[in-house]
Amino acid sequence: RLALVTAYEALEQAGFVPNRTRSSASHRVGTFYGQTGDDYRDVNSAQDIGTYFITGGIRAFGPGRINYFFKFSGPSYS
Repeated sequence: RLALVTAYEALEQAGFVPNRTRSSASHRVGTFYGQTGDDYRDVNSAQDIGTYFITGGIRAFGPGRINYFFKFSGPSYS
């Protein structure tokens, strides 16, 4: 959720308006996300965690969630 809020604030402060110009068309917008590793996955791998928890809890899925939420169809890299 923090990634979504931060992305929204960044787009808002930049004055981004989707599809106003050719360069802001949603198919041309990508998400590039810098982050560090942690041992969260290793600690929880032995526990019984639900399948759908993974996409919300693992950082590598952050850029894809941002693209999905804002309906961007460009690349998403973590």
